[in-house]
Amino acid sequence: MNVRNLLLIENDDQHAQQVRHLLTSAEGIEAQQEVFEIHRSTSLTSSLAVLEDRPIDVILLDDALLDRSGIESINEIQANGCSVPIILYTDISDNELALQAVRAGAQDYLIKDHVTSSELVHCLLHAIERQQRIATEATLGDVREQQSRMGALQAHLLPHQAPRLDGYEIAGRSEPAATAGGDYFDYLQLPEGHLGIAIADVSGHELASSLTMAGLRRCVRTCARLAQPIDQIMMQANVSVCEDALQGHFVVAMLAEIDPVQNTLRFVTAGHRGYLITPANEVLDLDTPAIPLGLQAGQDFCTSEPIKLDSGSVFVALTDGIWEAMSPTRQQWGLDTVLSRIRANRRGTAEEIVEQLFTELHDHCAPNDHDDDAALVVVKKL
Repeated sequence: MNVRNLLLIENDDQHAQQVRHLLTSAEGIEAQQEVFEIHRSTSLTSSLAVLEDRPIDVILLDDALLDRSGIESINEIQANGCSVPIILYTDISDNELALQAVRAGAQDYLIKDHVTSSELVHCLLHAIERQQRIATEATLGDVREQQSRMGALQAHLLPHQAPRLDGYEIAGRSEPAATAGGDYFDYLQLPEGHLGIAIADVSGHELASSLTMAGLRRCVRTCARLAQPIDQIMMQANVSVCEDALQGHFVVAMLAEIDPVQNTLRFVTAGHRGYLITPANEVLDLDTPAIPLGLQAGQDFCTSEPIKLDSGSVFVALTDGIWEAMSPTRQQWGLDTVLSRIRANRRGTAEEIVEQLFTELHDHCAPNDHDDDAALVVVKKL
């Protein structure tokens, strides 16, 4: 049984007693589940003191107090920052007064001597529930605004354009499932003119994931500027995630390094593999043994042996939000299907491969949006 605190602002003893009688004699499911504890005040001045002193769920307000009118009382209660729902309780049936009360912020309008027990209980509960709904919507609005701002920040942190590298085409794209997400990709300037490619997927796709992603990006970029090899960059990234991520959060990641002179690819992974589509249209899995970032602070990482990139080779790094995308009938798109679509489109430019895959991703999910963050990077050897 729920106990609700009712502030009854009523200077007439007879009407106050009437309210007590109506509430104690009410019948029905609502009355059986809810009990109202009445806190009575006879003036607006004393009622403001009650509101400061204890939590109140709903206010039943007499429209003819000695120190204020009903509308004046509503305005002054709200001017004090009170968000408790107010029901105006009046002696007269006056549509204009009812309209003024609602405009001033009252939830409802009841006429004394014409309201039944069940009507009073229902009106009080409805006012409480409606105010809770308004508060929830306001909170959701604040969350959406925060997500929108975080999404704008994340979009700013992602690459705005692909770098130029002689003999290669490069393209990438990230789409969060929510306004802000936890998928990340980046391009890195490595020593001797090498190109670094980072891609990662933070567990979850809420604000905490976005914050982890932003911290990871900063760590990886800083290490790259210090000319650290990619296995050392991954090691420092792991330390950063272990220190900063919320408990239970982890990151799967891959760092790749392309040598445009020797036309080779090396990589290091942490629970996140990549793929190389050869000129013969075969798919090579690119993976090194290591667990995701954030699970073990002392984890070692090793860089692969260099792989030759011949003309027509396509390096692909993508997050699981793409191949785990669901159709309206809850059919997963599947990694095999995704790779087959990339293979079918491999003769296009890197940008066309990325654009086509996201178009087909949206088609697979339509009319819904994909429910996980999705990121893709494609590097094609010309």
